[in-house]
Amino acid sequence: MVNKFKRLSLQGKSLGDLYYNRTKNVGDKGTTKVAELSINRSLEKVLINPQPDFNFGQLFEAPMKLVDGHVTAGKARNNSNGVRVSTIGGTLLSASDDKRDDVPEQEYDAFFVSGKDKHVVAKVRSADAFDKQKLVLVSTNENIVTERGKAVLDDNGDTKVTNYSLSFIEEGKPLDEDNEIRIMLTPADYEQAKPFLKYGAKLVPENLKFAFVGNDVTDWAIYAERVIPREDGKANIEKQEAKSTQKKAN
Repeated sequence: MVNKFKRLSLQGKSLGDLYYNRTKNVGDKGTTKVAELSINRSLEKVLINPQPDFNFGQLFEAPMKLVDGHVTAGKARNNSNGVRVSTIGGTLLSASDDKRDDVPEQEYDAFFVSGKDKHVVAKVRSADAFDKQKLVLVSTNENIVTERGKAVLDDNGDTKVTNYSLSFIEEGKPLDEDNEIRIMLTPADYEQAKPFLKYGAKLVPENLKFAFVGNDVTDWAIYAERVIPREDGKANIEKQEAKSTQKKAN
């Protein structure tokens, strides 16, 4: 299975302002208690699996915070097929509590997004999945649009492409499916990256987004805004840090 990651650290405050709504029962047998919270006092809700000693008797609309959060795989309620869904967990506390995440803020460098419309849910840490400074390209593949099992053609008679998959392996790991990291680029971003897409190229993906899939092929779909040669990536980081230092000095 490609993109086989157990869990990603999730920054609770990036979810938005959380307010306790009610208790819900979830899981494949409906026996797991979770807290339903409103985001920014809107109709948008998030379900959180809290610490074992969490008090589910919170007042309605009590302000809350999530600390040391994570997103991982869970099971949908009463689903006979055992389809998995993303599950957010962590330590759920009163908003006034002074406890903070163990993960430094700058390490939340990617986004957890919904699978359908890529709506941003929260910030996550990509290092829990892989080291993006150690990726080596092994293959590319185009993902085409199909209808009833047949490729869809555009107005020019060419096959319509939804995106391109870039398959990587981390340096020092064997090349097998369980270690494969597959990252997708839009056709436009793929064209920009073409000059350095070579077997064995050391590339750094930027602006990563993780969407939970949970099927037989992959646990996660990963999207990047671009990939750049590793050496250029380090140079860009140094350049940005230099600019930031110069601004502070002025």
